[in-house]
Amino acid sequence: MELKIINKLSELDRVAEFLEDFGERNGIPGTVIFEINLSIDELVTNTINYGFQDDNEHFISILPEKKGNIVSVELKDDGIEFNPFAKPDPDITLPLEEKPIGGLGIYFVKLKMDDWAYTRKDNLNIIQLKKSFN
Repeated sequence: MELKIINKLSELDRVAEFLEDFGERNGIPGTVIFEINLSIDELVTNTINYGFQDDNEHFISILPEKKGNIVSVELKDDGIEFNPFAKPDPDITLPLEEKPIGGLGIYFVKLKMDDWAYTRKDNLNIIQLKKSFN
């Protein structure tokens, strides 16, 4: 199963439905699909909002796969080169009034996924996520 969406925030509903369907077809616990969906929502939202330097239509590919008790998801887009995992994690120990606005989304992805990776190949950003379950 693969889903290709265009770079519009309205497509996020399709992503959620697609992942829920994938989870049901493959017997993946709802809590796992929920965490994967939240992580993908964060990454795709960032790509749509910041990843393209023009107003043209671009495609974002979402390819989930289940092997045993591991779900892998590959995201691909032709946006500007950007590794979301390269930025240091925020200091969550700071008092609320000292915390900068934003910056927690990718940190959340790192907490919820078991593994993540970024590569740039053939002018594509490629993000790999993995989540195991029992």
